[in-house]
Amino acid sequence: MRTSINSRERKRMHDLNEAMEELRSCLPYSQDASSRKMSKINTLLLACNWIRQLTIRNHDLQKQLAALRGGEAITVPAPPPAAFAIAPAPLAFGVGPAPCVKSFGQHCFCITCLTSVSQQ
Repeated sequence: MRTSINSRERKRMHDLNEAMEELRSCLPYSQDASSRKMSKINTLLLACNWIRQLTIRNHDLQKQLAALRGGEAITVPAPPPAAFAIAPAPLAFGVGPAPCVKSFGQHCFCITCLTSVSQQ
């Protein structure tokens, strides 16, 4: 009995690790041999922040598209409030004079830049 429980838990953890690797492969961060692999929590935080920034950018582009089409209103539902009791503070993504080598477009989504950018 205990062996089957351990086997099931081991399979669950392998599945979770495979899913985290797949998520890491989709995120814009340095994946070369010299960089360390992100932890699970850092992967989830980066994914959350990246999705939030993409949602904001998408909403801005939809506004611009509506303005170019002659003011047709495109109603985009506001994202639901976070389900967490403690939500992380919004991050300020300023483009500095020397952008990070891991930058993706205008913003850098590497863990170092996400956690060290001072609030403006």
